[in-house]
Amino acid sequence: MMKALKKQNHNFKVYLTQGKHLGVYTWHYVKIDLLKLPLFQKALKSGTLDVSQYGEILFSGWGVSPPDEIRKQVDAIYG
Repeated sequence: MMKALKKQNHNFKVYLTQGKHLGVYTWHYVKIDLLKLPLFQKALKSGTLDVSQYGEILFSGWGVSPPDEIRKQVDAIYG
């Protein structure tokens, strides 16, 4: 699953990705350069990807969703 934050800089978008790694739920906030965005979106459709290949991992953790504190921090920084 992927969610884009509503606002974007002219050079990047920040996405929340959610999935599983070795059967355990994970989430990542990833800052994707707009030049790599089409490759990232194509890789998402494949079902398996290493998000670090497409951008900078801002925050990550175990579980289905990030904690509210992290969500608020990302919203405050990136909109």
